[in-house]
Amino acid sequence: VFEAGYLRGGEGLVQLDLRRAPGIVEATLRVRDPDTGVEVLVGRGSGPVEASLKAAVPGLDLEVSDFSQHALEQGASARSVAYLRVRGTDGREAWGAGVSEDVTEASVRAVLSAVSRLAVPARMAAE
Repeated sequence: VFEAGYLRGGEGLVQLDLRRAPGIVEATLRVRDPDTGVEVLVGRGSGPVEASLKAAVPGLDLEVSDFSQHALEQGASARSVAYLRVRGTDGREAWGAGVSEDVTEASVRAVLSAVSRLAVPARMAAE
């Protein structure tokens, strides 16, 4: 139930590129969309999570109101799981979760999971 409800929203992430400059991160997400193929979404923020959130839902005022992450296994190639809650100024909120061997990628997958649970399609970037 957890996997179907929370992890599937982040499965569409094909590639994550981060560019860092003093005080700002630019996230370029390549996400698989069942209708249009792969889309490229770009956002900027103070860190990878904020930049990814702005890439996924540009123009919407969403913020991360809770975040947690931990290892699922031990060792150098251990996967981690990230959990986060996003909240909009309209009061809507949703939790998301993401899993990856890369802690930043797990966080970005959690962002996409939360956004999909809000029923806000990432493809809004094109509109």
